[in-house]
Amino acid sequence: MASCSAEKREFVFAHEVWHCALGHFSRVKGRNPRLWNIAADHEINGLLAADGFPMPEDAVFFPDLKGQSAEEVYAHLLRNGCAEMQGFDLHLLG
Repeated sequence: MASCSAEKREFVFAHEVWHCALGHFSRVKGRNPRLWNIAADHEINGLLAADGFPMPEDAVFFPDLKGQSAEEVYAHLLRNGCAEMQGFDLHLLG
């Protein structure tokens, strides 16, 4: 984080707060945790962008799924695979 710009740090902190505010931890409900995190990241990043936060280039966001909930994005990713995913939000994949 120390090497990130102030703008990116603000985005990341706001992003993490939104995970709590949106109840993403209790909404997992038996889903694959890695895939759920990606879907939740998309939901949050869309909200932050709509609120005027400049989205980092490497943030998870699927323009075709703009405005969709984490549940909807998760279902889409299950149906269509995860080949398109990349970015800083994917820290849990490995």
